[in-house]
Amino acid sequence: MNEIYIFKFGKRAATELLEAQITLAVIAVECMLGKAAVRIGFRYAVKKDKNAVVMETGNEAGEAIVRVFTGLLIRAFGETRFKVEHTRREPRHD
Repeated sequence: MNEIYIFKFGKRAATELLEAQITLAVIAVECMLGKAAVRIGFRYAVKKDKNAVVMETGNEAGEAIVRVFTGLLIRAFGETRFKVEHTRREPRHD
C-alpha cells in the first residue's frame, strides 16, 4: 500500500515557495538514499485550485521526503498555517 499525504494551506500559499521546499526535500533525500530510491518511491502534485500539495510515497525515500518537507513547512509557515491528511491506497501500476 502506498501512503498519501495531503497538505492543505489555510491562506493561499505561493506555489513557487511550495515547489522550492519540495525540491529541497527531494535533494536532501537523494543525497541520503539515492536518486533511484526517490524516483521509484515518490510522486507529488501541487493543486493550485485547492491550495494543496498531494504526496504519494511507496518506500523509505518517499516517507523521508514527506518528513523533510513537513519540517521545512513548519519553518516557513509555522505549525498552525497548514494541515496534513493521511490515507493509504493500492499502488498504481502505470
